[in-house]
Amino acid sequence: WQFRLNSLFNRAVDQDTLPNILTLFRLRSRSGGTCCSIGLELLGPDGQPRHELDVVYVRQGRVVGAECKAGSRLLAKDVEAARLASRSGFSEFWFTTTAESWNPEAEALVETLKEEVSAAGMYVGLLTAAHLFGEQSLPVSTSVSAAETFRLRSRGLP
Repeated sequence: WQFRLNSLFNRAVDQDTLPNILTLFRLRSRSGGTCCSIGLELLGPDGQPRHELDVVYVRQGRVVGAECKAGSRLLAKDVEAARLASRSGFSEFWFTTTAESWNPEAEALVETLKEEVSAAGMYVGLLTAAHLFGEQSLPVSTSVSAAETFRLRSRGLP
């Protein structure tokens, strides 16, 4: 027999969009969402790209964003994207990876970021492959109410 990789899937892997697709699918599986975008470029006043957000969507009237990685490291530009999201009024920002875990430096960067943006009311979370592939439940963010969490869990959704 012979195996041939689907060309669309192959392209998604080559362009590192698979983590973005998995992130959008998993985050929206909790309570839906609209206005979904992968690879959204934000332009400055001069019309030039300033930042790119890997995933952006609207859930229950709140904007959610994510930076998606295939590895376990975060760069300064990734954290800056989350700061921009906070200044723009996002309610949640997730750092996701298809790796088994984040490296300690990435975890420390995110903890510092959480302290910085907490006054703005933005929740910041970390997800790993176990979350993206459904092996582990998604953390409950502060922007998802307790009633919504109960409703979702009673329907069997993680």
